[in-house]
Amino acid sequence: MNKLIILFGLLIGFQSAEAQNGRVRERDLEGVWKMKISLDEDVFEQEISDEDNAFARLILRATGNLVEGILDEIDIELEFRDNHECRIYVSAFGEEEVE
Repeated sequence: MNKLIILFGLLIGFQSAEAQNGRVRERDLEGVWKMKISLDEDVFEQEISDEDNAFARLILRATGNLVEGILDEIDIELEFRDNHECRIYVSAFGEEEVE
């Protein structure tokens, strides 16, 4: 029974050690990846609530809406290729560019 418990413990230990291996290999990246930029909703809300000046709160609200609008208009895709090459596709405000 003790051997079974020790074997089970070792198996769990090896599984968790392998799951924590954070190395990214080249073959793991191949293909097309889409970059997502997301902000927490309360990032601006905390700043607005901490501000005493009404004009500053108005500016912070407008800035937050502007940033969210800009991030909605930008799409970035990364294509990792076999020959150690990366293509970046950027689509922003109706214009597309490839690097």
